[in-house]
Amino acid sequence: MTQAFEAAVHEAFGTGDLARGSAAEVAKRFAEAIERVSTQPLVHDYGRLWRYDPASGIWTPVDDAAITRMTTLIDGTACIESAKPLKVGGGLWRDVGAALNATPHDRSGFFARPAQGLSFRNGFVLVTKDGLQMLPHSAQHRQRHCYPMDWDPDAPCERWWQALDEWGLLENEQSFSAQAFGTGLIGLAARGEKALILLGSGRNGKSVYMKVLQGLFPDEWRSSVPMTRLSDRFGASQLFGKRLNSLADAPNDDFIASSGFKAIVSGDEIQAEQKYRDGFKFVPECLLAYSFNPPRPAITDASDGFWRRIAVIEFRQNFDGAARIEGLADIILEAERPGIMAWALNGAVDRLRRGWAPCGVDVTAEWRHAEDPIGLWLADIDAQHDDWTPAHELFTHFKRWAEPRNRLRGLGDRTFYERLHQHLAQTLGGDVKIRTKAGFQYRVVLPTRWPS
Repeated sequence: MTQAFEAAVHEAFGTGDLARGSAAEVAKRFAEAIERVSTQPLVHDYGRLWRYDPASGIWTPVDDAAITRMTTLIDGTACIESAKPLKVGGGLWRDVGAALNATPHDRSGFFARPAQGLSFRNGFVLVTKDGLQMLPHSAQHRQRHCYPMDWDPDAPCERWWQALDEWGLLENEQSFSAQAFGTGLIGLAARGEKALILLGSGRNGKSVYMKVLQGLFPDEWRSSVPMTRLSDRFGASQLFGKRLNSLADAPNDDFIASSGFKAIVSGDEIQAEQKYRDGFKFVPECLLAYSFNPPRPAITDASDGFWRRIAVIEFRQNFDGAARIEGLADIILEAERPGIMAWALNGAVDRLRRGWAPCGVDVTAEWRHAEDPIGLWLADIDAQHDDWTPAHELFTHFKRWAEPRNRLRGLGDRTFYERLHQHLAQTLGGDVKIRTKAGFQYRVVLPTRWPS
């Protein structure tokens, strides 16, 4: 608690004695003291109490430690009804805290609609499709973090640009990177329906790229939930209030597409739970970023909806020996953080104006082809399409082909039929499925030999 707040508390209790010395009365005096300095009413949101700090332009939590310190300052204050001085103890601290967090300050959803931008020491940068605008700090911006540096729209980041070139990132991949970094920082990544996937072997710049991305976000904005836990309610709860969920060198068996992944990337409302607490719903706003070493992770979702939600950047270079610079991410961030922030926020403006820059289109198409077990099966057996085969025979044949190749991956008969129909409709057109007395049949002719 600052000296200004201590002085305000002393002033609040120095204007007269307490009537009863109850927790509610003490809490009311505290609220008056805090609001006198903050110039704004207290806000209760996200399960805690917040006060506005005019000096930094952000809202900060009034935590238990602050309540304890404030309560200690009033020990011995006279109480009119009891004619005895107030005795401060642990019970009063708890009761005052509960009273402060009561409904008069409830503003649920207050921080769910912050101004679109970031706070710096010298002001707030508003980000819109019309550009970047520097504004004075204001409580109405509803910011909870202030970067400990001045905003400089002309700050350089030449070493960062050099690194992107050295790693072999194409112009459109660099443009997409700026857009992803920027929209992630201002909490708009989920509205863009894109997750960032980095591919490549080791010592190619992939880890440095990820560390620089992570280094732009304060700790309280970051999480590292694996892909496999995004559909888990307890895993999803870790994304609450985060703007970046990233995992470097994720396990190759970790990339399992799910409804949870799609919902989070799209910014849909999701259900979450924390142990020993009530479940809750929230709208995720974080950028999802994962990096993988070879071999490429398996994909279990063949839908267009999944593949259009990922943007792939492949790191093609290799740096060994003298070409490798230890601690490069820290060097870049230390020297060029203001410039990279400017590069990223201008990228956010670019994204708002024209949509996503194309990124990894060819790599994604090749990956999708390699991850289509039904297409690979039909090609491998040289299937013909001038007659019909019962659905159950096709699935039996596919299973015998897929199991020794580790291509089944839990693909059941119903999903197999759905994906087979989708594949045939896209590649052949026309009627690809008919109903007979014996059941459904598809326009596929199997070879006479079984797959080996």
